[in-house]
Amino acid sequence: MSLRRIGKLFAANNLGQIITVLTQLLLPPAFLHAFGESLYGQWLALSAAISYLITFNYGLQTYTNMQNCRSGIAPHGGLCYRVFRVDEVLSLLWKRISR
Repeated sequence: MSLRRIGKLFAANNLGQIITVLTQLLLPPAFLHAFGESLYGQWLALSAAISYLITFNYGLQTYTNMQNCRSGIAPHGGLCYRVFRVDEVLSLLWKRISR
């Protein structure tokens, strides 16, 4: 890896960190001004709770993968389709809730 490429990667990484810090410093006052204290606090609590819940996987992906492996081995093609549909519906539900 050349020194020039390392310099570009270093600069891009630092720029990303600077942008993150600026957005964290500038957006809360803008949201407070636009929403007010009460509505901003409610929005912040709700979005934090949803973000926290999204971090849980509840083993859904592992279950889906295992069921797909089992249905691929067994002669039950319909089971594979049903498992994919359940996973798809639950994924869409989580995405809808997290908005």
